[in-house]
Amino acid sequence: MRRGLRILGAVAVVLAVLAVAGLVVFLNLPLRPPAGVASPSGTAPAPNIVRRLKGSVQAASGSAAQAQQPAVDLKFQTPSQGSAIVGCGYGQPAAPGAPSPLSPCTIIGTSDGGATWHREFSTKVQIGRLTFPSPADGFAWTASGYCPYAGCPTRIFATRDGGRTWALRYQGTKTLSSLAFQSGADAWAVAGGALLRSTDGARTWTQALSSQTCTFQQVSFKGPVGIAVGQGAQGVCAYRTNDGGVAWSPWIAGLQAPEIAPVFDTFIQVSGLAKYIGGPAKAAAACSAGSAQSTGGKDAWLTVVCNQINPDMLAVMHTADGGASWQLAWSTQGCAMGCQGMGGSESPLFFLGDAAWRAAPSGVSRSTDGARSWSTGGQLCTMAQCIPTLDFLSRERGFAATQSGVFATRDGGMSWTRIWPSSGPGQLAAVSLVNPKVGFAVPQLRVGSVLETTDLGRTWHSYLTAPDGLTLSAIDFLTSREGFLYGTHQGLNVLLYTGNGGRSFRPIMLPKGQFGTIQISQLAFTTPQAGLAMDDFGNAWRTADGGRHWTEVGSFPLGHPQQVAWASPHEAYATVFLKTVKKSAGKPEVTGQYGLVASSDGGKTWQPMAAWPWPPAKGQVGASVVAAVGTNIWLFGDSGVLRSTDAGRTWTRVNLPSSVQLYPTALTFADRTHGWLLSNGQLYATADGGVAWVQVALSR
Repeated sequence: MRRGLRILGAVAVVLAVLAVAGLVVFLNLPLRPPAGVASPSGTAPAPNIVRRLKGSVQAASGSAAQAQQPAVDLKFQTPSQGSAIVGCGYGQPAAPGAPSPLSPCTIIGTSDGGATWHREFSTKVQIGRLTFPSPADGFAWTASGYCPYAGCPTRIFATRDGGRTWALRYQGTKTLSSLAFQSGADAWAVAGGALLRSTDGARTWTQALSSQTCTFQQVSFKGPVGIAVGQGAQGVCAYRTNDGGVAWSPWIAGLQAPEIAPVFDTFIQVSGLAKYIGGPAKAAAACSAGSAQSTGGKDAWLTVVCNQINPDMLAVMHTADGGASWQLAWSTQGCAMGCQGMGGSESPLFFLGDAAWRAAPSGVSRSTDGARSWSTGGQLCTMAQCIPTLDFLSRERGFAATQSGVFATRDGGMSWTRIWPSSGPGQLAAVSLVNPKVGFAVPQLRVGSVLETTDLGRTWHSYLTAPDGLTLSAIDFLTSREGFLYGTHQGLNVLLYTGNGGRSFRPIMLPKGQFGTIQISQLAFTTPQAGLAMDDFGNAWRTADGGRHWTEVGSFPLGHPQQVAWASPHEAYATVFLKTVKKSAGKPEVTGQYGLVASSDGGKTWQPMAAWPWPPAKGQVGASVVAAVGTNIWLFGDSGVLRSTDAGRTWTRVNLPSSVQLYPTALTFADRTHGWLLSNGQLYATADGGVAWVQVALSR
């Protein structure tokens, strides 16, 4: 239950004092690099200690995804199993006037119809298309409109296990302007106006068809029926195959449908090109087939774009007799230049038999009679964001990818529900587990919010709101009512303590380091009075009186401290980042790895662990996060997991499967069996002391 909170007057005094002191806020300059977890190459298959359970996986969700990760494309094999490309495009520039960086593209997957999602793959390549010719075989590739550079070379990524793992399959010097996959082995593409074919899963390509009268631009397949379309001397041209590509024959050589002539005439007048182009025949010659799709039997659809007349000109044709006659299904005539994104590139349309769906203001319109009539569907998003990529499994069940996320419909598009980002708490910035069932978390991008769970993280509810809009980044709860909160307020660093579940707070004066008031990266208290704070510059600060006084801990052995874990009120462990300077070609080269040190006097002094040789022997692991309970110690690092049950005298290593990539940022245990790991904002839980870890769905 959300509790209204009011900060004590003392907090205002602290903030005023800090403001008078002329606090300077410095950039976060962490010393440790990100550490991933993966099995070393050449090892035997490792046990799957991080397992994904159906209905309990949600790796990409929440406000952070909603704000920065639009959905680009999607493909559902069944109503339950599907994947989507999210997060592509340009991010925020580092400074005004600076170039905008490219945001990585991420493929996310679901096995329960979008109720929960997991991260499958991320790449800096701006992939824009996704397809699954079979439940196991999937492909993602660059596409026009999603490449930030002209002439972007094509890269194709592939999966053979339904999306669990992805690998680069093809990287070419040419741009493949269109791709179609019949199966995991058979693929078709267009390059340089010719039709190419691959029989080895898009690894290598050979020319399959070229024509002196038709410059191919797009290819599509449905079963054995394939259509290759382009532009010729008379405008639209196309070839068709009915046997999987063994034989191709001309299908269209200039579109002569009288129904489309008025559309051309209107666009000629609107564009002001009447004196240069006269009559439907000349207009048709200036148009080309943007795309064509067979939807089974003699039904087929043809999208005609006329960029040479008007950039927004687009018309959709439908045939029910294999191409003997055509009907104008829909066009951008009458849009008054308001049909954004409908021309120029691949159109946001989807066809299923004689049913069709197209983008409409704020939503999607549907036809079930070969586009003779259209009905307006439910709202998807605002008009500026409503250029969806559609995928329908039946006339009732469909999905849409938009700038606002992934949507689903069960009534043919009459109503839509957003299924990603979900309504859960989203990605987490910090976690604290106080007993086997109760824990707390700070969600990313939610100012001042602290969430509580009482069921091992499966569901969350609002626990408290930090006062005065404090932006939280670290928490440390000792019990379900006692905890420390750290964040920033108007550029000032603030540390608070509550002993009554947030009804009131005690402000804590932070120590001053070399660059002013410290910025905290981790809080580690063992009692309300005794604890440690790690700052962003690799320093540790100790208090024994609840933060009234702080002492900087002296030089740590091996390097700079990074993460601290208390095993008891007097015993603590810390990971340290060790810098080793080497000389390469006469130039110094700095490399680093992690070590482990221990304290038995409440954090005053620290010694290297005797059972931790340096540098690490082959088969050991550099540790980045640590947790401890009694004589049990857990370490997550860049190549595996280590656990000790005898205070570090001996260690057991368990490798993660090669398909799992984790970047741990926090580790906490409530007892010897129950623990949490935070990685990339996602939560993992264990109930057996760290042998098996389950990625937890974040729902509300």
